[in-house]
Amino acid sequence: MRSLQLSNALSALAALCLLGAVAAMVRVLVVGLAWGGVETPVLTKVRVETMASMESVLDERSAALVEASYSAPDHMGVRTFTGTPRLLSSTSKLARAELSAESVLADGVSRGWTRTSRVAWFVRREMAALGYDVESLQKSYIFSHAGNSLGLLAMAICASLCSQLVLSRGFDLFGSVERGMPGERAS
Repeated sequence: MRSLQLSNALSALAALCLLGAVAAMVRVLVVGLAWGGVETPVLTKVRVETMASMESVLDERSAALVEASYSAPDHMGVRTFTGTPRLLSSTSKLARAELSAESVLADGVSRGWTRTSRVAWFVRREMAALGYDVESLQKSYIFSHAGNSLGLLAMAICASLCSQLVLSRGFDLFGSVERGMPGERAS
């Protein structure tokens, strides 16, 4: 009986690892390839002129939220995100405000692109204007998440093989070998 419980636990672990591997690969495909590695519309650094453009298309409340989330401009005219990490979430009020503004400002990019793709283009353009190597950032994002996916896949394979081994050999939770059929207690 103990070997059956251990086998079930290992099978559950394998299933969770497979789900994690699939989720990581979806992130590689969607965020890494389609959106260029842009996970959130919230810019961590923004030029003063871009900030002014964004605030000009927002309502007063959203513009005030965006304004309060960034530092004063430095000597190069760059403002840095100073809000909480929670505001970086793609579901935060700040993210929705910036998404709205960036979508409007990137509206002329391509009529066939989705709103998210236009926003990703806008964010990548702003990052490139600030001197970031956006291609390198995208590759880094893809390789790190692909590596996570492969690691989880390897764990799933190991857990699945161990589960089969436990069932075929009749190991119990304490390491002794049972006699008889896997899952049955020896008399």
